[in-house]
Amino acid sequence: MERLTEGECFLCGGSFTKRGMGRHLESCRKENFSVEREGKTIHLRVSGRHRPEYWMHLAVKPETTLEELRPFPNRHRA
Repeated sequence: MERLTEGECFLCGGSFTKRGMGRHLESCRKENFSVEREGKTIHLRVSGRHRPEYWMHLAVKPETTLEELRPFPNRHRA
């Protein structure tokens, strides 16, 4: 059984579970994200292969490469 972990939404500051974050972002992005200002993005959900309690939801530009995303988790550790 998957352990429930919470993450913080960087758009609004709310705390949500892994499943809840996906649902939350649908409405939060409409309220707190401007396509005109930020540009078009796609939604990626990333989970640890062997540690699924570690996860992130990312909004990335469509032209972003996997090579550009590779160092991301190390830059944003708490």
